[in-house]
Amino acid sequence: MKLILVRHAKAMDRVKALLKSISEEDRPLTKKGKIKFSEHAKLHA
Repeated sequence: MKLILVRHAKAMDRVKALLKSISEEDRPLTKKGKIKFSEHAKLHA
């Protein structure tokens, strides 16, 4: 069995999310966050 732990990547600024009524759990990743997450996922898959 292989267990992979995932750390969250850079997400939208909290204040901007609050102003747009986006909850903490639903804050989208930034473009940079998506790229870094993908790079790390490929390395550790």
